[in-house]
This record gives sequence, C-alpha cells and structure tokens, in this order.
Amino acid sequence: MKKIFILIALFVLLLCACQKRTSIILSGEIDVESTIALADSAYDREDYETALYYYLQLEDYFNVYGNGTEDQANLYNTIGKCYRSVYDKEMEKKYFEKSAEICEKLELDELNYDNCWHLASLYNDNNPENSDKALKFAKRSEQAAEQFSGKDSFEVGEAYIRQGQIYVKRKEFEKSLIYFQDALGIMEKTRGEESDETAAVYINLGKLYDEMEKYDDAISYLEQAEKILKSNQNNFKLGQAYLNMAEIYTRKKEYEKSIQYCDYCIELYRENNIINMDLAHCHLEKAVAAYYLSDNDMVEKELVESYQVCEAQPKKSVLANNMKSLLKEQAEVYYDYRFKGDKSSGFEAWYQELIAD
Repeated sequence: MKKIFILIALFVLLLCACQKRTSIILSGEIDVESTIALADSAYDREDYETALYYYLQLEDYFNVYGNGTEDQANLYNTIGKCYRSVYDKEMEKKYFEKSAEICEKLELDELNYDNCWHLASLYNDNNPENSDKALKFAKRSEQAAEQFSGKDSFEVGEAYIRQGQIYVKRKEFEKSLIYFQDALGIMEKTRGEESDETAAVYINLGKLYDEMEKYDDAISYLEQAEKILKSNQNNFKLGQAYLNMAEIYTRKKEYEKSIQYCDYCIELYRENNIINMDLAHCHLEKAVAAYYLSDNDMVEKELVESYQVCEAQPKKSVLANNMKSLLKEQAEVYYDYRFKGDKSSGFEAWYQELIAD
C-alpha cells in the first residue's frame, strides 16, 4: 500500500442525492475513491442494487477502520435508504437500527431523527409488539428533532404526524387527534396555511375521521387538502386526496360520487404520467363502486386496469405483489358470480391469463 493514511477531506461521500441524505467522509489505509465514485454514481441514477453492492464494500471497510463512528452511522443510514428503494423492508429496518444505535451513543440527533422517523413507519402495523416499537421510535424522533431544531420546528411537526398515524393504527383516536392538531399548528406556522405540508395534515385528519366513521368530517378535511394541493399543483398528493374521498363515498354508499372522484384521480395521474400504487387502488375502488351499481362492463375494465398498473411496478414491490394477489382473488369471485362458466365474455381471455400467471 503506497498510502497508509488518506486525508479525510479527499473523500466526501453521498452528496445529497435525496432528501435527508447525509455526507460521509472516509479515511484510512485503502484506496476508496473508485468505490465511492461508483456507489454515488449508481445512487444518483437510482440504480440502488448496484449502489448497494459498492456501499456494502464500504461497510466492510468501516468495520475495520471506522467502527462506531459518525461516518459509519451515515453509511448505515444510506444503505437503509437503498434497501427501501429495492423494497427489502427487513434489511431497511436492520440498517436504520444500526445507524440509530451509533447515533444514540454519539448523540447525533439530526441523523437519528431521520433513522427513527423511518423506523416508526416501518414498524407501524397491527402486531402489538411492532406497534410498541413504532411508538418508541416516533417519540425518539420527536426528542431528537427538539434537540437539533427546536420544540416548534417543522421536524417536530413531522414526528407528531408519525405518532398520530401510529395511534390511528392502534385505534387510539383521541390521542391521534391531539398529535394531528399539534402538527397542524406547527405546519401552519413553519410552512404556511396554504402549504403542501399543511395539506398533508388535513389528509391525515381526513383518514382519522374516516376510521372513526365520521365521514362528513373526513370529507371536509380532505376538501381543504384538495383546495391547497390543486392551487399548488401537487398532483401526486392531490390524487391521494381524491382516492381517499372516493373510498369514503363508497362507504357512504354514494357510488356515483365515488366513481367521480376515482375519475378525478385517474385523469390527473394520466395527464401527469403518474403510474403508482395509488392509481392501482383507484381503479380497484372504481371497480367496487361499479359492482354496487351493477355496471359489469366497468367492473371488468377497472379490474384489468388495476392489475396492469401493478404489473408496471418493480417486480420486488411488496405492495404491488400483494395487490396482484388480492386482484386475482377478487377476479375469481367476480368471474364465478358473473359468468358461471360462460366462455364468450371478453373478460374470459384476460381472466384465464391472470389465473395462469
């Protein structure tokens, strides 16, 4: 080895290719320049599998030369984000937790906020043990945010939203409402009353009141979000608001209204070339509403559209694969009910291809 010590300043890794992505500085007895360049290049062009290949080589390096350092915590955080992008939830948890462990020891509050904010979402499910972990990480993200940005900061507002979402999942609605209201006050103060962040809180309040079966209140909050997002031309979030309203109108048995809001979402996403799982859910919701209206042609068309959107997602997408399984089950039930062995329908060919997949 020609160089035993490499100057720290030469090796700045991870130059903010995404929100909250943090820099890593390397030093030590190896030539890491090419590895850094290859990893960064792959990350920047969203080739996360290749990025992981190189970042994991850097992990081995840090286990020898930088164990327990801030640089290692940053690297683990970035690896966690790579695993999120390739839909590996368990590995995502593993690396965010490894980063969080180092951050706790070194009191790296800003990075730890990011780790814990993601972990709170990852553990937010119906498993009581996971739910407790989600709440622990959400509270820790709040504490970390207070340390590095202040008690009434935007980051604390984000932590409040995360806690509100967890309490919704736990059916602890009064606690959820408190956190969402506190988050709303912070977002209005730090980002503005007409900001996308304020609209996001309105969407969460809409979902909360939907869970509470207070549908008119839910629609009212979602309409406030719609107004802001339409003005700001935030088409991605606006489509989500439309989908949430469609689902509520289905539960209210106002099926024409549900189809109307599904169409708003579908047309918006089509115009802006947004092909994601919200679009797939919207087609499915339209199929459900059409079923109750006995519009079988629409049911069949929307089931096919929903499945095609799922097929367009990355093959490793857990959400897409789970929904494809659900669509197969629903298509089978619908097919048996609707056709009872009739082979003449145009739906027949698609259905047979579907069940053979």
